[in-house]
Parts: sequence; C-alpha cells; structure tokens
Amino acid sequence: VKSPIHFGTSGWRGLIAHDFTFEYLRLATQGLALTLKSELRRKNSPIHDKRPLVVIGHDTRFLGRKFALAAAEILQQAGLEPLLTQRDAPTPVIALSIRHKKAIGGVNITASHNPFGYSGFKFSMPNGAGAPPEFTGKIEAHAEKLLAKGWQPKTAVIGTFSCPEFDPAPAYLRRIRKLIDLRAIGKAKLRIAVELMHGTGRGYIDTLLEEAGAKVTRFHENLNPLFGGGSPEPNESGMAEAAQFVRSGQADFALGLDGDADRFGIVDRDGTWLTPN
Repeated sequence: VKSPIHFGTSGWRGLIAHDFTFEYLRLATQGLALTLKSELRRKNSPIHDKRPLVVIGHDTRFLGRKFALAAAEILQQAGLEPLLTQRDAPTPVIALSIRHKKAIGGVNITASHNPFGYSGFKFSMPNGAGAPPEFTGKIEAHAEKLLAKGWQPKTAVIGTFSCPEFDPAPAYLRRIRKLIDLRAIGKAKLRIAVELMHGTGRGYIDTLLEEAGAKVTRFHENLNPLFGGGSPEPNESGMAEAAQFVRSGQADFALGLDGDADRFGIVDRDGTWLTPN
C-alpha cells in the first residue's frame, strides 16, 4: 500500500474517511515525531536540547478535535509534550502560540478553505511559519517506511485520550491590541458586518471590533462542519449575504474570514467584494 501522505505548501490534505483517516493521521504524526526527535538530537539544529513542547490546534471541521487528540496521543507516546488549544483555533493564533510558548513547533488539523469533506495536517516551525519541503519531506519518508513495516500503535478509544490544554486567546488578543489602533476604529463609530463562515474566527475579530466600539453584526458564527454545504471561503459568493446587508444600508462595510481565519475578504460601502489575498 502506498502512503497518501504528501505535503504541499499548506500541509497534507485529504478527504475524510478516504485518505484522511485516523490510521494515516497517526502515521503522519509518528513521522513528525521521528523527525522532531532527530532534530532535538542534532547539535546544529535550532531546537537542539529544547523542551519538546508541541502546540496542537484544529479548525471546526468534522472530527477535528478527535483528530487533534489522536495526534497528541502519538506525540506523547514518542516522548514529546503535546499542548492542545481549549477549542478550535485560527491558524494565526496557533502560529503565535508556538512562539509565545517557545514550542518546537505546532500541529494544526485544518483544511483551510477547502470544501467541507476535507481535513488536513499542517506543521509549523518554532517561528510559527509553515514547515518547508526539506522538513516535510522527512515526515513523508518516515511515514512510507512505517507503513511498509506495518507499524501499528496501541491507542486509546478515539476521543478519550486526555491531553494538557491551554487558552490561546488572551495572548493573541493582547498582541493584536498592541498592533492595531482600536481607538481609531471606535472614533469612526462604524457598523461592520462580520462573515465568520462557521469557522474559527469567532471570538477574535468580532470581539475585538466590539471592544473597539464598532456595532458588529455576525453572520454564520454557529458551528457547522458542513459550512452550509459549500467551502468556508470569503469570496464573492461566500460573502453574498453580508454584501446584501451592506447594500441595504445596515452596515458600512463587511469583513469575512475563511474556515481557519488566515485569509479574508472585504465588502466595500457600495457592496463591492474585494480580495486582499
């Protein structure tokens, strides 16, 4: 059997229950654990002899938390220290958490703005950036060898593994408050429609805008792993409802986030959709 684990620029993605399964996820995680342990031993490595802390997060997709717990279990069995976000978390929040916690990296179970049937496995380096091909290639090579050997870990019943958790929101929100002039937003007395796409951005962008003094109207802030039947992408069709709200005069403009809140869309005052990506 050939391994389906192949990393692109944003990690390994696959169809849930087809090639993105618990079996292959554990295989990828063990490949990562072997790669990290090798780096921890290597004298010239930036993580040489560091505390083996690995931040783990996930988006709002089907089985996201159970996949994250399965990855945490494999990392712990390998002698590493997994630390799981309390709830689904935006990709930029996970990136900052890696730096803030001085972790040796982070695992993010996300398929970003892909259709609802997909999930993904993304690894970020100690600086929070996505792992380069020379690193992910080692994960793939280890996974191929493990598969060929018939590697089978002993694991707890899915979803029952217990892992240390933390709330990444306070540190991230503090950082944003330092970077953004929230008072200027407050003085403008803005009415802003926020398209959350059933994703991880709720409690971040909407909360900060309200804190600043803006009047916020939320769209699709509830959890829905089907994302309303489409892809959680803040493109023209994804932001159509928020655009109509702006055109009706009920908001000055609209902001939208994708499923893992690392790309965004804007609807201008006249209802025109813009992309900054």
